[in-house]
Amino acid sequence: MALELYPDAYHGFDSAAPLVRTGMLSPALQSRAIATFTGGFKREHGAFSHGALARVNRGSHYGFVERGVVFSTLQPDLATLLVHHDGSVAMKTWRREDERTFDAAEKSELQFLLGHVTLALEGHWRWLEADDLARALLALIDQEASPTLLVTAHALPVHRNPAAPRLLDGRIGLCLDGGCIVAASPGDQRVLRETIAQVAEAAGGSAAPRVLTLACTPPAPPVVAVLRPAGQVFVRETGARRGLAIVTIRGGHASHDPATCVFARQYELTAAQAKVSALVFAGQPLASVAHSLNVSENTVRSHLKQIYQKTDTHGQMDLVHLHARVCSTMP
Repeated sequence: MALELYPDAYHGFDSAAPLVRTGMLSPALQSRAIATFTGGFKREHGAFSHGALARVNRGSHYGFVERGVVFSTLQPDLATLLVHHDGSVAMKTWRREDERTFDAAEKSELQFLLGHVTLALEGHWRWLEADDLARALLALIDQEASPTLLVTAHALPVHRNPAAPRLLDGRIGLCLDGGCIVAASPGDQRVLRETIAQVAEAAGGSAAPRVLTLACTPPAPPVVAVLRPAGQVFVRETGARRGLAIVTIRGGHASHDPATCVFARQYELTAAQAKVSALVFAGQPLASVAHSLNVSENTVRSHLKQIYQKTDTHGQMDLVHLHARVCSTMP
């Protein structure tokens, strides 16, 4: 309620002096006390611990006045000290008639204001909820061992996990050009740009992932880029939604454990076939696969032929792409 009698009332006191802070009024001092003062919203801030006023309104809890607004119900026969901007001090003892009621126009204005306040609070709470959810999802990306980036349809990076900067700096399949993610090899740039745009704008976030093979600087083997739609988010600057894509790089930058490989379990590969598939997936040529497994190249080719039959693939690149789409274990 607006305090019309003292519209220029100041915030309050910087110090209690010359008054003394005593807390609750002791019964022994009642005969000598001429006034008590209180403020705040807690029971212990009440003015009286004994007597009639101590048994109502939490010890005659009064509250305080700030910038002309009373932050509690006016209590008859209690007084308020006011400090004006010019430093002068005034005291007002409240009477029942001082507590005027709202008229119809004021009630209508208050209802209108409360509606806006409610809407603002709901919007703020929803923003906090969305922000917490976004942080949780980005934390999942950060936990991935493979370099992973969240990008827009125009290949602008929105987020990158801790493994991504090293990959970009080393131009391992990807690099930054003008702030955008591009293929390190000029021959792969167009297809990567178009695929990112298609995946980011895909309806919903459940579309099948797209897989690309990206060349690296020789003699480094190529890497596999797995692109998944991440759904659409609202952009407040434009008032529209934009699509996002998750780009994960898999390949020769790290090993792939065949013992935990979902791909090997899904297609029922033997232990030897799983090892061959994992090394091919990591980008190793057949000679390196044979050397790593201490077998002949003919043995590796025999295993590959059986893997092709089980997976219905028709070559190493076809096998790698299928492996990348199926296997959730990121090398």
